[in-house]
Amino acid sequence: MEDNIDYDASPVIYGKKTMGEQGDELLAMTMEVVNGKQTKAESLGYTEMAIARVCNYV
Repeated sequence: MEDNIDYDASPVIYGKKTMGEQGDELLAMTMEVVNGKQTKAESLGYTEMAIARVCNYV
């Protein structure tokens, strides 16, 4: 699903990267988006956003 997902953190699960390495990579990607790089959803034309509530009583 590489064309739908912006960030894959599975290398930490499989032991290919440390949390620190993965965190640095995520921060770098976040900075790219902050500076104008489109997310996968944006590049596919999706502009809506919904924040689901985990607990309805919060």
